[in-house]
Amino acid sequence: MLKPEQVAAARTLIGWSQQKLSEETELSRDTIKRIEKGKTQPHSKTIEIIKRAFEREGIEFTPTGGVDRKTLKVQTIKPPNSYLTFLEQLRLENRHKGGEILFKNAINKLSSEDVINVQRRLRKDGFKMRWLIEEGDTFLYYPLREYRYIPAKSFTPVLHIIYDDIYATMLYEVGKADVLVIRNFRYTESQRISFNAEWEQYMPPTKTTAPVSYE
Repeated sequence: MLKPEQVAAARTLIGWSQQKLSEETELSRDTIKRIEKGKTQPHSKTIEIIKRAFEREGIEFTPTGGVDRKTLKVQTIKPPNSYLTFLEQLRLENRHKGGEILFKNAINKLSSEDVINVQRRLRKDGFKMRWLIEEGDTFLYYPLREYRYIPAKSFTPVLHIIYDDIYATMLYEVGKADVLVIRNFRYTESQRISFNAEWEQYMPPTKTTAPVSYE
C-alpha cells in the first residue's frame, strides 16, 4: 500500500508539483489531489503507476511508511550454481509481478536442465522473455519470435540479463562464474533502451535444431 503522505513527501523530495505528477502518470490532477488528502483508496494499478513514476526518479518507499532516495545496490552471487541461484531468486521475489526478462548474448545450448526448468517456471508464472543471440545459432528452446540475431562480429559470450530495475551479468574466471547483480532503475532502463534498439535492427531466426521446444 501507498500512504497519502508518502505521495506528497515523494513529490517534495524531487520538487514535483501535483500537475507534474499528473503529467508523468497520466492521472488527473484531481485524482492526485484526492489520493494525497486520503479521500480515495486508489486501485492497485494506480498505486503501481505512481510508484513507477517516482522510482524512475530514484525514489523508493520504505516498509515503515517513509520515502527515500534509491542508492545503487550491488550483489555478487558466487558459485556453485550462481546463475541458477540468480534466476530462482528473481522468480521468487517477483513471481506475483511478472514482466519481461531480456537476455543478451544468450546461448541456450549451454543451459543446464535445472536452468531450463527455472526458465520454464518463470514462463508459467507469466514472465515474458526475449533473447539476443549469435547469428547462425539455431539451438533454440523457445518460440522463434522471441529471438533476434546479433551479427557474429558483435557477439561476445558474456550473458546480460535485464528485468525491471535489475541488471545482471556473468563474471567469468577460469572454472567458475559469478553473477553481478545491480539494482538501479535508471541504469537498468538505459540497458533496456539499448537492448530494444538492437532488437529493432536485427533479424529473427527461421528455424530451431533444439531437440525440444517450449512455449
